[in-house]
Amino acid sequence: MARFKDTEENQMRFIAVSLKDQIRQGTFEWAVNRRIDLADLSLYEKKYNNDAKGAAAYPPKAPLKAVLFCYWRGIITSRKTGKACKENIIVKALAGDCGPDHSSIAAFIPSNSGEVRGLFAQVLFRCGGPKLITGEMFATDGRKPPSNAPKERSCKIAELRKKRDKPEKCIARVIQQHRETDKEEKTHPHGKAAKN
Repeated sequence: MARFKDTEENQMRFIAVSLKDQIRQGTFEWAVNRRIDLADLSLYEKKYNNDAKGAAAYPPKAPLKAVLFCYWRGIITSRKTGKACKENIIVKALAGDCGPDHSSIAAFIPSNSGEVRGLFAQVLFRCGGPKLITGEMFATDGRKPPSNAPKERSCKIAELRKKRDKPEKCIARVIQQHRETDKEEKTHPHGKAAKN
Protein backbone atom coordinates (compact mmCIF):
# COMPACT_ATOMS: atom_id res chain seq x y z
CA MET A 1 0.00 0.00 0.00
CA ALA A 2 1.33 3.45 -0.93
CA ARG A 3 2.38 5.94 1.73
CA PHE A 4 2.26 9.69 1.15
CA LYS A 5 3.58 12.67 3.06
CA ASP A 6 1.02 14.44 5.20
CA THR A 7 -0.31 17.73 3.87
CA GLU A 8 -1.32 20.21 6.53
CA GLU A 9 -3.02 23.10 4.73
CA ASN A 10 -4.59 24.49 7.91
CA GLN A 11 -1.32 24.49 9.84
CA MET A 12 0.41 27.85 10.33
CA ARG A 13 4.02 27.87 9.07
CA PHE A 14 7.10 30.03 9.41
CA ILE A 15 8.40 30.41 5.87
CA ALA A 16 11.36 32.44 4.62
CA VAL A 17 10.00 34.65 1.84
CA SER A 18 11.61 37.40 -0.20
CA LEU A 19 8.96 40.10 -0.44
CA LYS A 20 10.69 41.69 -3.43
CA ASP A 21 10.32 38.46 -5.41
CA GLN A 22 6.55 38.37 -4.85
CA ILE A 23 5.96 41.36 -7.14
CA ARG A 24 6.56 39.99 -10.64
CA GLN A 25 7.09 42.21 -13.64
CA GLY A 26 4.09 42.47 -15.95
CA THR A 27 1.49 41.97 -13.22
CA PHE A 28 -1.01 44.50 -11.88
CA GLU A 29 0.79 44.62 -8.52
CA TRP A 30 4.07 45.38 -10.29
CA ALA A 31 2.41 48.28 -12.14
CA VAL A 32 0.90 49.61 -8.91
CA ASN A 33 4.21 49.30 -7.09
CA ARG A 34 6.18 51.02 -9.85
CA ARG A 35 3.69 53.83 -10.47
CA ILE A 36 3.35 54.76 -6.81
CA ASP A 37 7.13 54.55 -6.29
CA LEU A 38 7.56 57.04 -9.15
CA ALA A 39 4.73 59.33 -7.98
CA ASP A 40 5.34 62.60 -6.17
CA LEU A 41 4.01 61.89 -2.67
CA SER A 42 4.93 65.28 -1.19
CA LEU A 43 1.20 66.17 -0.94
CA TYR A 44 0.75 63.32 1.51
CA GLU A 45 3.99 63.96 3.40
CA LYS A 46 3.06 67.60 4.11
CA LYS A 47 0.15 66.40 6.26
CA TYR A 48 2.49 64.76 8.80
CA ASN A 49 3.92 66.76 11.68
CA ASN A 50 5.75 64.18 13.76
CA ASP A 51 9.41 64.97 13.12
CA ALA A 52 10.11 66.22 16.66
CA LYS A 53 7.67 64.10 18.64
CA GLY A 54 5.17 61.33 18.21
CA ALA A 55 5.36 57.87 16.77
CA ALA A 56 6.73 57.18 13.32
CA ALA A 57 3.97 57.21 10.69
CA TYR A 58 3.37 54.68 7.96
CA PRO A 59 4.98 55.92 4.74
CA PRO A 60 2.15 57.10 2.45
CA LYS A 61 3.09 54.63 -0.26
CA ALA A 62 2.30 51.66 2.03
CA PRO A 63 -1.45 52.32 2.43
CA LEU A 64 -1.70 53.63 -1.14
CA LYS A 65 -0.31 50.43 -2.64
CA ALA A 66 -2.23 48.17 -0.28
CA VAL A 67 -5.57 49.92 -0.79
CA LEU A 68 -5.31 50.11 -4.57
CA PHE A 69 -4.37 46.43 -4.87
CA CYS A 70 -7.18 45.48 -2.49
CA TYR A 71 -9.66 47.59 -4.51
CA TRP A 72 -8.57 45.69 -7.60
CA ARG A 73 -9.20 42.40 -5.76
CA GLY A 74 -12.65 43.58 -4.62
CA ILE A 75 -11.63 44.30 -1.02
CA ILE A 76 -13.06 47.70 -0.16
CA THR A 77 -13.21 47.83 3.62
CA SER A 78 -10.50 49.06 5.95
CA ARG A 79 -10.79 45.98 8.17
CA LYS A 80 -10.29 43.55 5.31
CA THR A 81 -7.48 45.66 3.84
CA GLY A 82 -5.76 45.79 7.25
CA LYS A 83 -6.13 42.02 7.53
CA ALA A 84 -4.69 41.59 4.01
CA CYS A 85 -1.68 43.72 5.05
CA LYS A 86 -0.95 41.14 7.75
CA GLU A 87 -1.86 37.91 5.90
CA ASN A 88 -1.66 38.33 2.10
CA ILE A 89 1.92 38.02 0.88
CA ILE A 90 1.38 40.30 -2.16
CA VAL A 91 -0.20 43.06 -0.04
CA LYS A 92 2.56 42.59 2.54
CA ALA A 93 5.16 43.02 -0.19
CA LEU A 94 3.43 46.11 -1.61
CA ALA A 95 3.17 47.71 1.84
CA GLY A 96 6.83 46.99 2.54
CA ASP A 97 5.84 44.72 5.44
CA CYS A 98 4.97 47.70 7.62
CA GLY A 99 1.32 46.55 7.61
CA PRO A 100 -0.93 49.54 8.23
CA ASP A 101 -3.80 48.45 10.46
CA HIS A 102 -7.46 49.01 9.66
CA SER A 103 -7.78 52.18 11.74
CA SER A 104 -4.81 53.79 9.94
CA ILE A 105 -6.30 52.88 6.56
CA ALA A 106 -9.75 54.13 7.62
CA ALA A 107 -8.21 57.48 8.63
CA PHE A 108 -5.96 57.71 5.57
CA ILE A 109 -8.63 57.36 2.86
CA PRO A 110 -11.03 60.17 3.93
CA SER A 111 -8.23 62.60 4.74
CA ASN A 112 -6.61 62.08 1.33
CA SER A 113 -9.57 61.13 -0.88
CA GLY A 114 -8.91 63.80 -3.55
CA GLU A 115 -5.24 62.92 -3.91
CA VAL A 116 -5.98 59.20 -3.68
CA ARG A 117 -8.59 59.42 -6.42
CA GLY A 118 -6.21 61.26 -8.76
CA LEU A 119 -3.29 58.92 -8.13
CA PHE A 120 -5.42 55.79 -8.44
CA ALA A 121 -6.92 57.08 -11.68
CA GLN A 122 -3.38 57.54 -13.06
CA VAL A 123 -2.48 53.98 -12.09
CA LEU A 124 -5.64 52.57 -13.65
CA PHE A 125 -5.15 54.72 -16.75
CA ARG A 126 -1.59 53.42 -17.20
CA CYS A 127 -2.56 49.81 -16.45
CA GLY A 128 -5.12 49.90 -19.23
CA GLY A 129 -2.34 50.11 -21.83
CA PRO A 130 -0.60 46.82 -21.13
CA LYS A 131 -4.02 45.20 -20.52
CA LEU A 132 -3.33 44.65 -16.82
CA ILE A 133 -6.90 45.77 -16.28
CA THR A 134 -9.83 45.74 -18.66
CA GLY A 135 -9.95 48.63 -21.10
CA GLU A 136 -8.68 49.69 -24.47
CA MET A 137 -5.02 50.07 -25.35
CA PHE A 138 -3.80 53.40 -26.66
CA ALA A 139 -0.55 55.36 -26.87
CA THR A 140 0.08 58.30 -24.55
CA ASP A 141 3.64 59.14 -25.53
CA GLY A 142 2.72 61.78 -28.12
CA ARG A 143 3.74 59.80 -31.19
CA LYS A 144 1.33 59.46 -34.06
CA PRO A 145 0.08 55.94 -34.63
CA PRO A 146 1.14 54.32 -37.91
CA SER A 147 -1.21 54.80 -40.83
CA ASN A 148 -2.27 51.16 -40.71
CA ALA A 149 -3.07 51.30 -36.96
CA PRO A 150 -6.54 50.15 -35.93
CA LYS A 151 -9.11 52.89 -35.40
CA GLU A 152 -9.42 52.17 -31.65
CA ARG A 153 -5.74 53.08 -31.17
CA SER A 154 -6.07 56.60 -32.52
CA CYS A 155 -8.40 59.17 -31.04
CA LYS A 156 -8.93 62.87 -30.47
CA ILE A 157 -8.02 64.81 -27.32
CA ALA A 158 -11.66 64.81 -26.14
CA GLU A 159 -11.78 61.02 -26.41
CA LEU A 160 -8.51 60.75 -24.47
CA ARG A 161 -10.00 62.93 -21.72
CA LYS A 162 -13.03 60.63 -21.53
CA LYS A 163 -10.72 57.63 -21.24
CA ARG A 164 -8.74 59.43 -18.53
CA ASP A 165 -11.86 60.44 -16.60
CA LYS A 166 -13.46 56.98 -16.68
CA PRO A 167 -11.05 55.41 -14.13
CA GLU A 168 -11.33 58.49 -11.91
CA LYS A 169 -15.12 58.18 -11.78
CA CYS A 170 -14.80 54.47 -11.07
CA ILE A 171 -12.33 55.00 -8.22
CA ALA A 172 -14.52 57.78 -6.77
CA ARG A 173 -17.39 55.29 -6.53
CA VAL A 174 -15.15 52.71 -4.87
CA ILE A 175 -13.80 55.24 -2.34
CA GLN A 176 -17.36 56.30 -1.51
CA GLN A 177 -18.36 52.66 -1.03
CA HIS A 178 -15.27 52.16 1.17
CA ARG A 179 -16.33 55.07 3.39
CA GLU A 180 -19.92 53.80 3.65
CA THR A 181 -18.78 50.27 4.52
CA ASP A 182 -16.42 51.60 7.19
CA LYS A 183 -19.26 53.66 8.71
CA GLU A 184 -21.49 50.59 8.70
CA GLU A 185 -18.80 48.51 10.42
CA LYS A 186 -18.31 51.25 13.01
CA THR A 187 -22.07 51.47 13.70
CA HIS A 188 -22.62 47.69 13.78
CA PRO A 189 -19.26 46.15 14.78
CA HIS A 190 -20.77 42.68 15.36
CA GLY A 191 -23.45 42.88 12.70
CA LYS A 192 -23.63 41.61 9.15
CA ALA A 193 -21.19 44.23 7.79
CA ALA A 194 -18.41 43.16 10.16
CA LYS A 195 -18.68 39.51 9.08
CA ASN A 196 -18.46 40.16 5.32
